[in-house]
Amino acid sequence: MILQAPGCPRPHCLAQSRRHVCAWGLRVLLFLICCLPKLALAQRLNTELSARQVEVGETFVVQLTTLVDDDSAQPQNPSLKLPPGFVALGPNVSTQQQISIVNGRMSRNYGVTASWSVTPTKAGRYTIGPASIVVQGRRLSDDAQTLEVLPQGALPRQPSQPQARGGFPQGFDPFDPFGPGGPFGGRLGRPSLPDPSLDEPAFDPASVPDEWRVAKALDPLAFIVSKASPKKVVVGQALTLKVFAYSSYPAFDDVSVTDVTRKEFLAYDLTRKDQVSVRRVPIGDQLFGAAQIRELMLVPLSVGHFKVGELTMELALISRSGQKVVKRTSVPADVEVVEPPMKGRPVGYRLGDVGHFQLKVEVAPREVEAGGAVAITAWLEGQGNFPGSLSIPEQNGVEFSQPTINEEIAPKDGALTGYRKFTYVARLSKVGSVDLGNLELPYFNPSAGYETASAALGRVNVIPANAPRTGQVEAKPPLPQAPPPLEHILQLMQPRQAILSATAKAPELSDRTWFFPLLLLGPVLVVFGQTLTKACKALWVRGQARKNALSYRAQQALKEAQGIAQSGSLDAVAPLERAIVGVLEDKTGVKARGVLRHELVKTLTAGGLSHELAKGAEELLERCDNVRFSASSSREVAELVTDAASWVARVQSFRRKGG
Repeated sequence: MILQAPGCPRPHCLAQSRRHVCAWGLRVLLFLICCLPKLALAQRLNTELSARQVEVGETFVVQLTTLVDDDSAQPQNPSLKLPPGFVALGPNVSTQQQISIVNGRMSRNYGVTASWSVTPTKAGRYTIGPASIVVQGRRLSDDAQTLEVLPQGALPRQPSQPQARGGFPQGFDPFDPFGPGGPFGGRLGRPSLPDPSLDEPAFDPASVPDEWRVAKALDPLAFIVSKASPKKVVVGQALTLKVFAYSSYPAFDDVSVTDVTRKEFLAYDLTRKDQVSVRRVPIGDQLFGAAQIRELMLVPLSVGHFKVGELTMELALISRSGQKVVKRTSVPADVEVVEPPMKGRPVGYRLGDVGHFQLKVEVAPREVEAGGAVAITAWLEGQGNFPGSLSIPEQNGVEFSQPTINEEIAPKDGALTGYRKFTYVARLSKVGSVDLGNLELPYFNPSAGYETASAALGRVNVIPANAPRTGQVEAKPPLPQAPPPLEHILQLMQPRQAILSATAKAPELSDRTWFFPLLLLGPVLVVFGQTLTKACKALWVRGQARKNALSYRAQQALKEAQGIAQSGSLDAVAPLERAIVGVLEDKTGVKARGVLRHELVKTLTAGGLSHELAKGAEELLERCDNVRFSASSSREVAELVTDAASWVARVQSFRRKGG
C-alpha cells in the first residue's frame, strides 16, 4: 500500500512526464543533427528541356541548373536517368556566380549548369530524368520531365534561315553549346570548324597514341577500323576491342550505327559517352580527325579464328560549304582463340577457367550430432573468368548440397574483377573426427601457367545423437535436503508488524545531471564539423592551385626529361620543351609556342627577360628541333637536358628591373 497526501502528483505520473521530456529531447537532437546541414546550405535545382516534342533521331538538350549559397559546397557529379532507346552525350559542365544587393545587403549564389545532348531512337511518350547532382556528399534530384517522340517527318520542317549578326546561324544560342551549330551539337562531340584567320596551334605527332595510328587511309573521305588487344588469347581470357572512326573533313558526326559483331564472345560495354571526343591523327602526309566510338571487353567461349568488331555507321561529314552523309562499314579485327597447353594441365581443370584467384573458406559449427549439418562458405576472389562451381571432396559420411552463389564482379583495368561466394550445406552421418578435405579450383594464369586455388575445410567433431557436447557438464540429479526446522516455519507464519519501504529504483535517464548538457552538445558538434570541413577543403584547393601553377608544372616536366635522359632514351625532348615554354610563360606571360622563332628573342625581351636568357631560350628550342628531326645520340640528349636545367635555374632566379 502506498500512502499519498491529497493533491500531490502520483509517482507513476512523474515518471511518465520524465519519459516524455526524454523522448522530446531526443527528437530535437535528431532534428538538429539531420537538418542543420540542410539549413546551412540552401539549394535550388531546375531542369529544362530545349523541346517537348521531337522526332526520332532529332537531338534535344537537357539542362540542369544548381544554385547554392556557399562557395565551398560546389555541386559535382551530375547524372541524368534516361529510358531505354535514348543516346546521350555529356554532361557539359559550366559554373557561374550571381551577386545581388537588396537594401544594402549583398548576397552571392554559386551555380553549376550541366547539359546533355540526347537523341531518341524510337517513337513514344517518355519520362526524362530525374536529373541529379551531388552537393556536400548528398545526391539531390529534381523533378522528371515529359517528352513526346514522334516518327521522322511528323513535325513540320522550318525553312532555312540566314545567318544572324556575328556569323552565327539564326536561332543559335551561344550559351547553349549543345544547341544547333554549337561545338557539341553531335553525339560524337564534333568540334566547331576552324577559323582560317587564326593561327593553328602547333601539332605534335608524338602525342598521338599508337593505338590511334593506322598505316594508310582506307578511304580519302572516311573509314572505320576495329582493333583488338591482345590478338591471341586462350579460352576465357579477356581482351579489349576498340573501334575508331576517321575522317579527312574538318568535323564529323554519327547519324546512325549498328551493333558491334562479337559472335562466340561474352561482351561488356566499356564505352563512356562523356569521353567521346575528336582528335587529330597523321596518316601519311595528311591529318585526319579521329574518334574512339566503341570500347568493349570480350571473353571468348570457344576455340577458333574470329573476326570481331564489324559495325556499319552513317557519318555526316561537315565542312564550311555544307555536310555530306556517307555510309561506312568497319574493318573487323582478327582474333585467334586457342586452348591452354596440355603440358602440365592439372586434373579437374575445366576449359575457360582463366585468371588469377584466391580461395578462402569458413566452416561453422565445428561440432554437430550425427545426421546434423554444417555451413561452408567459400569466397573466390581475384580477376578473370570466374567459374560456376568448385571441386568438392567426396568421402563416405559427408554429403554436400548444391551451392548458393552470390557475386560482385565488374570490368576493371582490362579484366573482370571482384568475388564469387559459394555457400554449401554439408550433412555428416559418420561419428568421430571427420576431415572435410579441401575445396580446389585448378585454373590457367596466362602470365604464370597452371595454378590451383585451394583451401582446407578442416575437421568437424561428430558426436552421437543426444550426447553431451564437448565442454558441457552432464547434469546430476539434486541431492535430497533435510526438512526445515519447526521454529523457522513458525517464525515465517507470524504477521508483519510494519510496512517496509519500497526498493529504491535506479534514476531515470532524464534525471541524470549530464543528460541535458549532452543533449545540447549535438548542435555544437555539427557546427564544429562543418567549420572543420570548410577548412580542409580550403587547404585542398590551395594545394591544387599550387600543383596547377606554371612554375610547378615546368619543374615536373624538367624532372621527367631528366629521368628519361638518365635511362638513355631519346624521348626527353617533349617534356623538355614543356619545361622551357612553361618557365617562359611564368616569367614573362609570353606563350612561346605561338611566337615565330625569329621573333622569339624580341618578344621575350619586351616581356622583361634579359637578352642573354632570351637568346638562350631560342637556342635551346632549336636544339630540341634538331634532336627530334635528326638522328641523335643519348649523349647529345643528356647534354641538352643538362644545359636546359641550368638555363631554367637562371630564368627562375632572374628578376625584372624594378620588380
